Amino acid sequence: MRQPIEAVIFDLGRVLIHIDPDPLRKKLNTSGDGDLIEKVRENALIPQLNAGRITPEQFHRQLCEQFNFHWSFQTFTEAWCSIFLPNPEMEALVRNLHGRVPLGLLSDTDPQHWTYIQRHYPIVKIFENPVLSFRLGVCKPDPAMYRAAAESVGKAPSQCFYTDDLPENVEGARKAGMTAVVFENADQIRRELSDLGLL
Repeated sequence: MRQPIEAVIFDLGRVLIHIDPDPLRKKLNTSGDGDLIEKVRENALIPQLNAGRITPEQFHRQLCEQFNFHWSFQTFTEAWCSIFLPNPEMEALVRNLHGRVPLGLLSDTDPQHWTYIQRHYPIVKIFENPVLSFRLGVCKPDPAMYRAAAESVGKAPSQCFYTDDLPENVEGARKAGMTAVVFENADQIRRELSDLGLL
């Protein structure tokens, strides 16, 4: 018999916070080299950055070398962090859950993005022990991420509900023993949580 769900864990980007790549795309395209954003987003340096294996400064320097950028670190950081937009419906859901059930945050992210998000999106302060890839040294769907997320809310994985926008990360959570769904929108998650008796 399955254990009741006693904690809710969220992914960050494209779940709690919208991501719009257009501002970064426009800044990158000023170089005149077509749609650079796809080349940057698929770059092998990003998993290294997210896992904390290279610093933001090393990331900036190596990207500049690869793509012939001539940006200062500050200019690059401003562009790199220009992709985020608020998700008021998910913020309202998190505030509704706060105090009712332990809440966790599980994110593949880097120090620049996390610093920016903390400054501009106070909703993340609700999560007392966020599990962040650059701190843990691995990225989803590594099982260590899900174990750490369950520990962060003081529950067994089988007692945790998780949502993420990427199917492979949801599958990783299920393999770790969590109840997990691919994120679509706030209404969908509200229904899922209501069905679990958490709302």
